[in-house]
Amino acid sequence: MTHYLKPPTGNPVIQLLAAIGAAAGLVISFILGFFALAIVAGFVVVGMLVVGIRVAWLRRRWRMHLQNIDTAPAAPTRGETLDAEYKVVSRKRR
Repeated sequence: MTHYLKPPTGNPVIQLLAAIGAAAGLVISFILGFFALAIVAGFVVVGMLVVGIRVAWLRRRWRMHLQNIDTAPAAPTRGETLDAEYKVVSRKRR
């Protein structure tokens, strides 16, 4: 047996108005929920685009860096002599 704090009214007009109000509240909550979900999904998509562009840019820089390393002249190996001219700019006297 169901016990109510306040028993439902027997007036059909009030019951109809309550049903219409409940349906309107349900529709409004679905609409607000849809827009909230759309806004959150939009932020997620924009965030994913920003991260994807950043990762692609870093990969491109890394690839260019690796290509520059491959084309750079190799350091002299042990036993080779470097021959260069130099000019003394300043001398520290102690």
